[in-house]
Amino acid sequence: MTGPGAGKEATASAVVGDLIDMGEHVEKRKVFGWNCAKSDYIESLENISEKFFVRAEGREAFITEKLTPAQLNEELSGMKVIKIIRVFE
Repeated sequence: MTGPGAGKEATASAVVGDLIDMGEHVEKRKVFGWNCAKSDYIESLENISEKFFVRAEGREAFITEKLTPAQLNEELSGMKVIKIIRVFE
């Protein structure tokens, strides 16, 4: 469980450890699951401000200030956009 897509060794090691633990304790009941989250637990992407790398025809590529998707659309109106990449800080 190592290699591309498997996470780092500590992650794979933890997964293997959990599987071994479950196998060793088959007779005992263990409950795994998620608790119900509040309805506002996850923020809508429409409300999150982020920087974007933008390539557009007729100008140099640039990184925007932090903008919501609606603000980005307004900022780029009238431009022929080639590529937009979200910039994570």
